[in-house]
Amino acid sequence: MNLLKLLGLFLVLGLSTAVFYSCNKNDDDDDNGGSSGNASRITATNVINGSTQITTVKAFADWYGYGWREDVIAQAQYKNNGFTLELPETLSAKYLEEIDEIEEFSVSDKNAKIYLFEDIRGYDKFENEIGYFYLGEENDDSSHYTYSSHYACWMYADGDVTIVGEYKYIDEYYNYKYDDYEYDDYTNRRDLRLKKGWNVVYESYIQNYKNGRYVRTFTLTSQKPSGVNYSWVFYDDYDLRSAKATTKSVKNIKSIFSKSKKDRKK
Repeated sequence: MNLLKLLGLFLVLGLSTAVFYSCNKNDDDDDNGGSSGNASRITATNVINGSTQITTVKAFADWYGYGWREDVIAQAQYKNNGFTLELPETLSAKYLEEIDEIEEFSVSDKNAKIYLFEDIRGYDKFENEIGYFYLGEENDDSSHYTYSSHYACWMYADGDVTIVGEYKYIDEYYNYKYDDYEYDDYTNRRDLRLKKGWNVVYESYIQNYKNGRYVRTFTLTSQKPSGVNYSWVFYDDYDLRSAKATTKSVKNIKSIFSKSKKDRKK
């Protein structure tokens, strides 16, 4: 899947996201967010909202060739309310993307190519897709206009590369309700120290309301955040329909390294 979609398309996520409150902590959390110390092995246990209808779990990667396509790169049985996926040791070059040169970010190897993976889906015995899985934590305090989400995902790199930096900007928009302009502050941070092959990376989105404007911070890092209780969650089709804004704030964070897939499709 493409590394990054424009941040402005996802402003609503901080205001209208279905929330789960983590009620347990996976035994695997101390091992790189459910990877048991090996980033190419994804182990999910104690899945929240897990269903007996799930029989198969599939991991997808997409690529462009006469239109956008996707392939199953790993598959496993769903049992005991969990699964273990073995990602391929080497990911084909057709999936990899170049890192766009952004002035605010320092890239140790500008020729490096990477792929951000997070697409894990559940299937029933008839091979019907019935939902998707993610590993994370979300918290919402609508009374104070605060929201935070944290997710673990997996990034493949074709060589060792470090990507660090911070990018800030102010988004101006017209509020018709108040017949006036408003401003939102955005900060995008990257602290990625990737080894060749698969790496676990952590995405965070934090929103606060200060001095009459929203302040939003997006972070993508190789360092697991402290104080976050990551849990595996399954969103079934009903949940997806009833919470359209819940496209995972992981999607918020994907907008700095490469051109958006949406733009390239055009």
